[in-house]
Amino acid sequence: MNHKLKSGITMRFRTMATGVLLGLPLLASAAGSESGGDSMDLLMTGLKILLLITVVLSLNILRMVFDLRESDPLRNINFNELNARIMVGFIFIGLCLALYFSFHFQPLYLPEASSEHGMEIDKMFNLTLLITSIVVIITHLILLYFVYKYRWSDSRRALYYHDNNKVELMWTVAPAIVLTVLVLDGTKNWNAIMQPPPENAVEIELTGKQFAWNIRYAGSDNQFGKTNFRMISAENELGFDWADESGKDDVMPGEIYMPVNKPILLKIRARDVLHSVYLPHFRVKMDAVPGMPTQFWFTPNKTTKEMRVKLNNENFNYELACTEVCGRGHFSMKRNVVVVTEEEYQEWLRKQKPYYKAPESDLPVQVAIDSTGTDSTAIPTETAEKSVSKKDKIAVAGKIKKQANQFLSLK
Repeated sequence: MNHKLKSGITMRFRTMATGVLLGLPLLASAAGSESGGDSMDLLMTGLKILLLITVVLSLNILRMVFDLRESDPLRNINFNELNARIMVGFIFIGLCLALYFSFHFQPLYLPEASSEHGMEIDKMFNLTLLITSIVVIITHLILLYFVYKYRWSDSRRALYYHDNNKVELMWTVAPAIVLTVLVLDGTKNWNAIMQPPPENAVEIELTGKQFAWNIRYAGSDNQFGKTNFRMISAENELGFDWADESGKDDVMPGEIYMPVNKPILLKIRARDVLHSVYLPHFRVKMDAVPGMPTQFWFTPNKTTKEMRVKLNNENFNYELACTEVCGRGHFSMKRNVVVVTEEEYQEWLRKQKPYYKAPESDLPVQVAIDSTGTDSTAIPTETAEKSVSKKDKIAVAGKIKKQANQFLSLK
C-alpha cells in the first residue's frame, strides 16, 4: 500500500513539473505570434490554467501524503461548527460594510431635487428605503441566530414541522399592509405628476437619435412646425415640412434653457431606436419611443446659479442624459440644461436664430444695374424688398421633397 502511495506521489510531482516546464515555453511562443493586447490576454489565460492545474495536483499530493502517514491534521476539526461561525461572520461583516458605505458615499448621491414633484418622489424613495432597510436588518439578524443555533450536531435530530397557520398569516398580512401603503402613496404621486400640463407651460421638444438629442423651441408664433420623417436629411435633421410657415421660426439650440418656477412641458420623440430622457436633478425620466410621442411636465424650482451656491461648486450644471442603451455611442448623448429667471430666459430666447435657412430660389432678389443701365445679374439677398411668388415657393418645396425621397431610396 505504501509503495503504491509513494509511486502515486512521485508520478504527480513529475506530471506537475512537466506541465509547467512544457507549458511556459509553449505559452511564450504562442503569445509572441499574437499582437498587442491579444498576446498578453493569451499569456495570462494560460498562466491561470497552469496555476489551477498546479493547485489541484498539489492538494492531491497533500492528501496522499496524509494517507501515507496514516494521520490527518484536519481530522479533529469540527467543520460544522467552523462553517456556522464563518457564515455568521460573513453576514455580519456584510451588513456592517453595507451600512458603512451607505454613509461613506453619501456625498456622491444626487442632491436635493430641483423640481416640485421631485421633492415628493424623494420622500417616497426615502420611506421605501427606510422600511426595506429595517426588514433586511431584522431578517438577517434572525438568519444569523438560526444558522448558528441550529448547526448540525450528533446530539440533536431535525424535527419535521409541516406548517403553522399563525406564522404564515403573520408573514402574509404584514407585508401586504406595508406594500399597500407604499403602492397608494406611489399612485397618489403618479396621478399628480401625470395630470394634464398647465396652459402656460413652456413647450420644449426633445428628439433622440443615434447619438444626440435634437432640441426644438417654438418661435414667436408659439407653434411647432410640421415634420415628416420622409423629409429627414443631413440638412433637415427633424424632417421639417417647409411648406408649413409655422416651422420657419422654430429654434434648435445646443442647450436647454428653462425659466425657473414655470411649468415645462417636454414633448419627447425618437428618430431611430428607443431612447430615454433622463434629467436626474429634476427626477424626470421618460422613454423616447419611435413612432409614439410621449411627454412629461414639471416645474423647476432652483436656478443653475442657486444650485452652484448650494453645492459650493462653480462648475455644476444640470444635464440631460439617455438612460436607454441605444448603441455604441450611447455615452455621448448628453446636453447641458440651464435654469434661469424669466427675464434671463426671454432675453436668451430673443437672441436665438431660427433653424430655417431659405434656399437661394426662395430669397428676395436684388437687381444689379450695369453702367449701360441694363439688368446684369439677379443677386439673392435677405434685405431686398422684392419677394418671390407663392408659385415659386411651392416649386422649391417640391424640389426639397424630391431630394429627400432620392436620399431615402439610396438608403
